[in-house]
This record gives sequence, structure tokens and C-alpha cells, in this order.
Amino acid sequence: MLIPVLIVSSLVHIYSIGYMSHDPHNQRFFSYLSLFTFMMIILVTSNNFLVIIAANQSSLSAFLTNRVGDCFLTIDYSTVFSIAPFMTDNLITIIGICLLIGAMAKSSQIGLHV
Repeated sequence: MLIPVLIVSSLVHIYSIGYMSHDPHNQRFFSYLSLFTFMMIILVTSNNFLVIIAANQSSLSAFLTNRVGDCFLTIDYSTVFSIAPFMTDNLITIIGICLLIGAMAKSSQIGLHV
């Protein structure tokens, strides 16, 4: 598992160099990204159960957060756009709120972060 973690982490770092090139806070982003990579390496190479139990709890929390996002983002956009002229304003508002909650859950925004 160490090799896939290092490969994926390296690819994310390489991609992020171009993606974050114009961001004024890219040093903080790369600090967090490097810290995350370091913790993943610690997790994969750990040999005590305390680290593994904490990782298990975190993985369950992340799984549940992503499932919430998936539930609210599961909308067939072509169907929604084709019947949009026949919808009421309240229904369009509800669909917009569902999309907002789904996007917040998938990106772990405030209220749905773990």
C-alpha cells in the first residue's frame, strides 16, 4: 500500500503545482497536502492498533459524508433541464438546495466536515 500512496500523492502534488500557481495561499495548501501525505504514510506503515482504530473511525466518517453528498447530487441534469419550464419556483429552489448540500458534503464544507 505504500507504493500506491506515494504514486497517487506524487501525482496530486504535480497536478497541484499548476492548479494552485496563481493562489496567494499555495504555501499553506502544499503544507496541508504534505501533512496529509505524511499521515497516510504513517497510517500505511503503522504497526499498532491505536492508529488503525483511529483511522477506521475517520474512514467511516468520510464514507458517511460522501454518501450524503452522493444522495443530494444524484440528479439527472438533462431531465431537470428539459422539464424546468414546467416546474414551480419552489421545486427549483428545492433542487438548488439539494445541489448545494450535495456539493458541500462532497467537498467537506462547514456543517458537513468531519
